[in-house]
Amino acid sequence: MVLPSQFWSGRSGGFLRDEYEYGNLVLGFSRKVGSTSSLSAKLWAIKDGLTLALNRGFSKPVLETDCQVAKILLNSKNNRFPPLTVILSDCRMFIWTRCMGCNSHKSFGKLCY
Repeated sequence: MVLPSQFWSGRSGGFLRDEYEYGNLVLGFSRKVGSTSSLSAKLWAIKDGLTLALNRGFSKPVLETDCQVAKILLNSKNNRFPPLTVILSDCRMFIWTRCMGCNSHKSFGKLCY
């Protein structure tokens, strides 16, 4: 039996919403991530979204993601996940120092403030 590769050439992305009742779309973003895993692409989307939110003056962004594995890794203090160590460290730095937390969302990923 031949299994598909864990790695694929793809994109990561997400969107920023405002804090109001209806969560109006503020900004969408995407990036080509090249040959990577889906988990790595999710982490790149988280890092890019947090970077954009903070650069645009969102003072306390709230991260929501549909990726439970990313949430577990981001909330972990274990740094032994090569080749994800650097991207995890970058995301954790944003979350632990500037964000209000990391929540799971069942249907899609989003970044809010």
